[in-house]
Amino acid sequence: MDETREPGIRVAQVYMSHAQFAHSEHSHALPADTAIPAGNLAINFRSGVTPDALKGFVAVRVESASGDSALYQFSVEYMAFFEADPDRPNLDLRTFVQLNGAAFLFPFLREAVANLTQRGRFGPVWIQPTNLSRLDAQHVPGNDETTEKLSPE
Repeated sequence: MDETREPGIRVAQVYMSHAQFAHSEHSHALPADTAIPAGNLAINFRSGVTPDALKGFVAVRVESASGDSALYQFSVEYMAFFEADPDRPNLDLRTFVQLNGAAFLFPFLREAVANLTQRGRFGPVWIQPTNLSRLDAQHVPGNDETTEKLSPE
């Protein structure tokens, strides 16, 4: 790869493939100014490329933790499809989706979770800065799925 050039990858499509939101069962009995507890989030990362490595995808899902302290139950997934640019080849598409895929989708996920939850009774949930290289490092080639549990430190 020539690091002085662009990667030679095109974004073909980005879309929200799944969204679900609900208040927890007990939340209606709580005062409206109840603070949202810092809870765990599960992040699920999937990626793949075609056998010829000219097209690939990344999917990242963020889910709220379950439990008695959770005020919201939500799950949001975004997908992105990429294509290798045959006129400007540089970075291998498999490497791109594995190393950059989750980072590419995280701004979409962060905005969607905040937007969805701000309509709830207790205000928005903010996905905190996340060490995505830890998630990417766990994503082993040939394994199409990685899940990371994140909690506040």
